[in-house]
Formats: sequence, structure tokens, C-alpha cells
Amino acid sequence: MTNNVIVADMASKLVMTTSNSPIVSGFALAISTLMFLLLACIALGYGHRGANYPPGPPTKLILGNALDFPNDYLQYKFSEWARKYGDVVSLKVFHQTIISINSPSLMRELLERRSVTSSNRPKNTLTEIITPGDLNMGTAHLPDDTWKAMRRAAQNMFSSKNLGRTQHVQHAEATQMVMDIIIDPDNWMPHTKRYVTSFLLSIMYGFRAARHSSLPVRDLVAVHRRFVDILGFGGAPPVDLFPVLKLVPKRFAYWKRETEDVGRCQQALFKGWMDRVRARLDRGETTGCFLEDAVRDLEGWGMKDDNWLDHMAGSLVEASDTVPVTICSFIICCVKYPEKTALAAAEIDRVIGPDKVPRLSDLESGKLPYTRAMIDESMRMYPVAPVGIPHEMAEDDVVDGVLYSKGAVVFQNTWFMFRDERYFDRPHEFRPERFLENPPFGTRPGVVDDPARRDTLLWGSGRRICPGQLTARTSIDTICPYLLWAFDFKRGVDPVTGQEAGEPEFVFEKGIVAVPAEVPCKLVPRSKQHIATVQREFGRVAEDLARHELEIDSEDAAWNREYRDVHVL
Repeated sequence: MTNNVIVADMASKLVMTTSNSPIVSGFALAISTLMFLLLACIALGYGHRGANYPPGPPTKLILGNALDFPNDYLQYKFSEWARKYGDVVSLKVFHQTIISINSPSLMRELLERRSVTSSNRPKNTLTEIITPGDLNMGTAHLPDDTWKAMRRAAQNMFSSKNLGRTQHVQHAEATQMVMDIIIDPDNWMPHTKRYVTSFLLSIMYGFRAARHSSLPVRDLVAVHRRFVDILGFGGAPPVDLFPVLKLVPKRFAYWKRETEDVGRCQQALFKGWMDRVRARLDRGETTGCFLEDAVRDLEGWGMKDDNWLDHMAGSLVEASDTVPVTICSFIICCVKYPEKTALAAAEIDRVIGPDKVPRLSDLESGKLPYTRAMIDESMRMYPVAPVGIPHEMAEDDVVDGVLYSKGAVVFQNTWFMFRDERYFDRPHEFRPERFLENPPFGTRPGVVDDPARRDTLLWGSGRRICPGQLTARTSIDTICPYLLWAFDFKRGVDPVTGQEAGEPEFVFEKGIVAVPAEVPCKLVPRSKQHIATVQREFGRVAEDLARHELEIDSEDAAWNREYRDVHVL
């Protein structure tokens, strides 16, 4: 007898039971309905892990692992289960199957080689409200023709052949970030956000953000914060787990009103940015940015209409928050591990010296091996997306006799893969030396590594891998040596005691992205000679910055004039 037949039989018996009484009270009807729902859940297998599903913690009737599933910081619990159950772990939360993949080989097999069945994103009612038509590349449920066209455009924009076209802008924005921290060290975190956002706005839209409080940065941070909050755990009821919640009227559902407003704000922001590009072209002006090319050749870029272009470009800038987070984690590592920082700074002193600033080419040429190792170690220890952005199985698939069922949500447990004791010696210690002892991944010498390990694990897998990974990596590799060259990293002052703060600890905000909480620290210029060198370099790159200031507002223009008059040599 099938589950559906069993449920139908139970329903008929319940109806007969309640209808035998001459008067069916509301209470009795409610009890009968509740019993029916419970029996239906049991019959339909709610909370039950099938025999050929991946292993995992024991389930409870109907609930499955709902009481075990962490509300936040999934990487810690997922890694605990990985050590106990192996390279793949499954959970049941009511009827929903959740899977954690804990090895590069399994990730390659399922998410890359079998990407046809594993490239969906989990269906999300909230993102459908925020971006109708699945036009947000990062959250779009299906990798359909619309998504593929936008993806191809993004890959072309951030291709390796275009890196040379943008690196001078990247270096110019990095130089301003160093200058900003020299002048205003307390706001090193906002300066980091400005550096990345201004660079992307410059190369994509042709305008930049002169200050961390400039309108484009302020607007993006505000709307993205709301976007992350509403999509995060606890930001809204689990409407996709319990679809009946969709029936709650809007006036009683704050989450519906907030989600719609976030969508309106996003659309207005992204459209406003694109309107700047269109207006510039109408005036016969150009900055050489990517989206000027797209507006001129919409069809060649594979864009159906301007709405596609608005959302594709906007979602790429919005996704840029991962790079500032990675840079901030690196800065905290510099404060937390001063003996390692001193070794990297000494290397930069020997190779670069105080009279010129480091360039990306210095790192890529292999001249700064310890500096490279320190950057790599900070990204290994504190990956920006510890469990990735989840995939969803489009169809049933079987790998090594294990079923990955249709509709299962699949997480890539990057945190565990970077700390797997089978492959890494003392993985919870910050040891840049591991990358020098056994390049390129710093795994345990003498141990055969997982053959699928690659240097892009951090950026996702399969069709959903980040299309801007090369630009993201060069942004990190441009600024981190620059910071080591320019500053001494010291512990800050505890605001409560007034004394020097203790060793900083990594405390992350809740959510998919591991955003570190700000720690008390001081970035102190290493010498007056270093400051003078930055001032000369700031003057040299001023032309690269000014090229993207055609539409600068009066407040930023006035700030620029004063800032450059005072701080340029």
C-alpha cells in the first residue's frame, strides 16, 4: 500500500469517527485534524532517513534532526558530524533533506561532474519576491537560459583577459585605501569596504566612491544589510518548509512587507546606477567601463532587455562583500599573530624597501613567498563562506551507492575541508610555513592529498562557482602586501578598561558569510618615509581615479580637492 493510499485511508477513518456523533464540536474537529496531520506526516516519512541516504545523527519521529540542526554557525556542527560520520552527512528537518559534503573529491563528483542534477539553488520564496524572474545570479533557483546568459556576460566581464584592463584601477583604489588608513586609522573596516566597492563600481559602471560615506557605498551597505538580515536564519518564518505561512495576510506578516521593500530599494539602486551609464553615453562621454560596452551591444552581451542588465550588474556588486570580509580577516590575523606578521614585513622590506610601494606583480612573480603564504593561511583558517551557498538537487542521483535525493539542500563544508586533520598538520594553528613546506596547498608532508583539492575551493563549485573569482583574488593580493608594507599592526585599547586589549579573537556575525566582528587594533604607519612614498604614489594614481569621477557629486568633489591638496606630494 502506497503512502498516499495510507493517508487517504486514515483520513476516511477520521471522518467516520467524527461524524458518528450527532454534534461534532469545534474542539473535537481540531483534535481530529491534528491527529490526521500527525498520522499523515508519519505515513509520508517526515523525519525519516532512508536506508540508502548519507549517514548522519539519529532522527526523531516527524521532527527528524530539527532539534539538532544549528540555528547559526553551521560550519562548527557540520564539521563535528563530518569527523563522526565521514565525507558526507545527511540530516532530516521534517520532510527536508540537508546534506553536508566534506571532501574535495565528493564535491567534484557531485557538484562539478554531475552539475546537471546539482546546480539548482534552494527554492526561496523571499528571493522570488525581492528579485522577480530569478534575475539575481547568486540566488536564482534554476540555472535556466536567463541565468546562463547573465552568467556568460559576467564571466566575460571578469575574464583573465580583462584583468590587465583593470589592474591599474585596482592599484589606484588600494593606494587610496592605504592613504585613508594613515589619515583615519579608526575606520579601517569601512575603508576596506570602500576600496572594493569603489573599484567594482569604477570598472563596471564608470563612477567611483571617494569616501566610505559616499552615497553609492552608503546605499549599497544599507540595502545589502537588510537583504542579508531577511534571508538569514530567523529573519523570516521558514515559509518554504511550511508553505501554509504564505497564506498569512501581508498586514499580519512583517516579513512580507520588509521583503517587498528590500526588493524595491534594490531595484531602484541598481537601475539608478545603470541610468548613470546611459546618460553618460547620451552625452557622448565614456570611461571605458564594462557596462558602457553592454549598453552599446545589448544583444551581443546576451541580454534580453535592460532589466536583465540592471540586475546582473547590481547583484555582482552586491556579492562583493566577500572580498572586504577576507581582507578584514587578514588584518585581524596580522594583529593576532605578530611574530608571523613580522616575518612577512621583513621579507617585504628586503624585496621592496621604503621608497616604492609593492605591486601585484611582486607577489605573482614569487618574490614574496612568505607574504603569499600568510595570505593563503589567513584564507585557509578563516574562509569567507565556511559552508558555501547551498545547492539543491534537481533530480535523484547516486554516488558510490549513496542517494542524493531530489530537493535535497547540499552544503559545501569548506571550513572542514581546510581543517581536515587527515590532510593538515595542526590545522587549527596559524602556520603560514605550511604553504612553504608543502606547496601549493599546505597539506601535511608525506600524506597523499585529496586529488580534487584546488586553489579555487573557496569560491564555490560547478556551474555556481563565483564568476568574479579572479578579480576577487587579485583585489586581495593587491592590498594585503600593501598593508604589510605600510603598517605595523598593534593591539588597540580596550574601551572598557582603557588598557591595551588582549589578543584578538575571531568572533563572526551570524550568516552564510563569516563576517568578523571589529576588534580593537591600531594600524600605525611604519615610518615617515613610508608615508611620503604613499603620498607620492597617491599623486601618481590620481589620474586613474579622476577618470571615473565624471558624475561625482559636489560633496565628494569638494572632499577630493581638499584631500588631494593636503596629502599628495
